[in-house]
Amino acid sequence: MHVFAKLCYGCSLLHPCSTSPPPPPPMLHISFTSQLSDRVSRCCCIIMKLEIFLSFLLLAVLTLGGEAIVQDSKSALLHGDVTISYVPTEKMDIASSTWKFDRNGEQITILTINGNSEYVYDSEFKGRLQKSEDSFTLTIRDLTMEDAGIYRIDFVQKNGKTISYSCNVTVYEPVPKPNIEKNDVRKTNDQCNFTLHCSVPSNISNLVYEWKYRDGNSAEYQPYHNGSTILSLSLLLDHQDMEILCVVRNPVNATSSFIQVQEICKFSGEKFKRATI
Repeated sequence: MHVFAKLCYGCSLLHPCSTSPPPPPPMLHISFTSQLSDRVSRCCCIIMKLEIFLSFLLLAVLTLGGEAIVQDSKSALLHGDVTISYVPTEKMDIASSTWKFDRNGEQITILTINGNSEYVYDSEFKGRLQKSEDSFTLTIRDLTMEDAGIYRIDFVQKNGKTISYSCNVTVYEPVPKPNIEKNDVRKTNDQCNFTLHCSVPSNISNLVYEWKYRDGNSAEYQPYHNGSTILSLSLLLDHQDMEILCVVRNPVNATSSFIQVQEICKFSGEKFKRATI
């Protein structure tokens, strides 16, 4: 253990590592422990050299590549607009800027600005792009589902430094108006039990369902703590008429439908209130 401690201490002080075998210790018999110590010493020096090399390599990559890419994300509605903006953290003297789009893993140049001149490369974006005067902001109009992906802008400054910014854009379809179906309606003398199922007529993913209710004389809906497409209720004949609302939403759009409790239970002239869920 004493030999290993001395070796590790020597390496931590960055003592020069010789490529030739170290001289044998002043003894005629080289023990197994001494041979093992020599190997550990060499490994220790190699690891330190590798760490130093990787540190210089990382510094070089960061220096040549400019600032690290800033990741951002935007959600937008089909046929709507999306605006991608870069907020500089320092004063920039820009020589040129290039907007690119990652389409199926391939980066496609869509817009280049060089001084007072600009050129739109991809015909699918022509007539749909609007940039700000400083080129820090790009708006894409009349979005299609194919416009979803990663957008990147490279700013080349006059001093040769490049700053890059990227933004992932997700395009969502509008949410169709939901349908509410009533099932398992069971009526007794003093209550009505039923189950509602809310659905949209499409295979759109990433939808969130929410149920709400309000009494007939209330202007605001109150939420049910239910994120499912199915809602089961038991109502007593004791209060104002109730209206039940199903809201379906994605990150950029929402639609809703409602149903009256009297329509479900068919108790003409009688009043209901929420009892249990």
